[in-house]
Amino acid sequence: IGGIIPDLDITILPFVDEIEKLQIHRGFSHSLLFAGSISFLLGLLLYKIYKKRNLKLIHWFILLFSSILAHLFVDCFTNYGTQLFAPFSNYKVAWNTIFIIDPFFTLPLVINIFFLIFIQKYKKKKILNIIFINLSLLYLSFSIVNKVIVDNVFEKSFQNQEIVYSRYTTNPTPMNIIFWRCVCEVPDGYLVGYYSLFDGNDYIPFKYIRKNKHLIYDIQNTEEIQTLIWFSRGYYFVEKEDEYISFVNLNYDAIRGFEGNFSEYPFKYKIEIDSNKLSVQQVNPKFSINWGMVKRFVKRIIARE
Repeated sequence: IGGIIPDLDITILPFVDEIEKLQIHRGFSHSLLFAGSISFLLGLLLYKIYKKRNLKLIHWFILLFSSILAHLFVDCFTNYGTQLFAPFSNYKVAWNTIFIIDPFFTLPLVINIFFLIFIQKYKKKKILNIIFINLSLLYLSFSIVNKVIVDNVFEKSFQNQEIVYSRYTTNPTPMNIIFWRCVCEVPDGYLVGYYSLFDGNDYIPFKYIRKNKHLIYDIQNTEEIQTLIWFSRGYYFVEKEDEYISFVNLNYDAIRGFEGNFSEYPFKYKIEIDSNKLSVQQVNPKFSINWGMVKRFVKRIIARE
């Protein structure tokens, strides 16, 4: 229950606009200040309720705080980012080693809980905890090692191709830690490339995306645009589509991204200006996941064509 508490911020999201959603989720409820405060308050409540259990307030606090802290710690490994220092800072801690949702990390924990419900003996419970929790931690550790390897490969590819860049970010593609994507910032745009740990050489083909920052020049200082830029950590591009402007966050990959399909990115926003009023709406991508696409995705992980 302690581990779930930070994500209760999603109960607020249906009642706020698109911009406030970005500010709230993984905001204050995922901060160290919140973790300490709520752990003390709930710990005090449980201490009063279970006074006869001969447990001190500090025991309840440690139990809750460690549970919530574990949640925050794991979230920092994703590329979504976590505002650990809110409300004093909106800086998002994002180590980009695992995808936002990764069943290979979560599954051992789920299996563990399932077994613990039905197994009665304490010794067996303890052994299962050690096994399954360490499996998840091992996967997390491999993700860190893989990221170091992949970053070195991309840097070597930049050097070999004489690419002059200002910065870059890497993160794993959906639901794995083998196939990685890099977004490299160059003058006026980005280079996007993919690399699998099974690829046989260090040469990486990149696709250029123009930033088109001029399309939002007149509105770039508004709260809405500044929030979108903050949420993307500056990795975004803008396009003119019909009567509106599209703002695409490049931090989050679509499963078809490796095929050059950038239209299905999960964080794409429609910006409209009507009577000097700015309107921002998230464009829900039309995901078309099918077995053919999954097969192509797995095939690309195993070998580059």
